[in-house]
Amino acid sequence: MNQTVYRVHSLKWAYAPLSGDGSKSRGGRFNPKGQAALYTCIDQFTAMYESKAAGDGITLIDPVVLLSYTATCDRVLNAVDHPDTRAYFSGGWLLPNSQRRGWTLFERARQSRVNALIVPSYTKSKGKNVVFLNWSADTVKVHDPDGSLRNTYGDCFDQFDSKPQ
Repeated sequence: MNQTVYRVHSLKWAYAPLSGDGSKSRGGRFNPKGQAALYTCIDQFTAMYESKAAGDGITLIDPVVLLSYTATCDRVLNAVDHPDTRAYFSGGWLLPNSQRRGWTLFERARQSRVNALIVPSYTKSKGKNVVFLNWSADTVKVHDPDGSLRNTYGDCFDQFDSKPQ
């Protein structure tokens, strides 16, 4: 896969745009707590919806930064084009005290050495997300040609401050 992907960050966390630490500490739609994943979107509009910065009747939004990345990745599982995908992913994913469906896919993909999943967005019809299970600063690169992030965050900025485990 050679793809431009997008992600919206709060200003508080934009200094570490490749970390995956947030998903690791809380768990997510596809990764259980303790497993890092980097959630991105194939288009910037889906990224805004996923971050809640573009809708839901909210008139005031917190400041955010939209970043684009160049992703060069092999072993990608496209779960969007499979005929059973919508049925598999329909319904709520945040179910208390239960194994989320996406976690099963995540674990099976990791066991099969898949590096990224292409999955449907829950927030934007026909939107697609790319969830990286394994990545590095060489495979997912932040587009920051003039060094704005480094200039803003100084010594705190790290293009890859923690490696996925």
